[in-house]
Amino acid sequence: MPVALDNNYFVRSSFEDVTFKWSGGPILVKNNIYSHCVIELPEDMELPHDFELRACILSKKKQVRLEDQTVGAPLAYKSSGCVAKNADGAITITAGGTCASVGSIQGPLEAPATR
Repeated sequence: MPVALDNNYFVRSSFEDVTFKWSGGPILVKNNIYSHCVIELPEDMELPHDFELRACILSKKKQVRLEDQTVGAPLAYKSSGCVAKNADGAITITAGGTCASVGSIQGPLEAPATR
């Protein structure tokens, strides 16, 4: 199971058969138990010598990728093609209908341009 280390805080947790993904951000861990773990990290980075996760196998990568199923991965904004910029700089967001939204808003909604 992939788990993001950057900007996540793990305390008194148990990790078994986990692949940690680290891109160089803050790692906040305290008193955890690790068994059969791997840490993917960029080729040009090193973990601190007194690091709690030193029992894990290190796997250096050109780029550490976070898949959709990575636990603790930051949310990413994905446009569905239902956002349009108007001539005056305002945006129109359409929900429902052809946008396949399951939300309760039926658009379009308009946001005024900011100057």
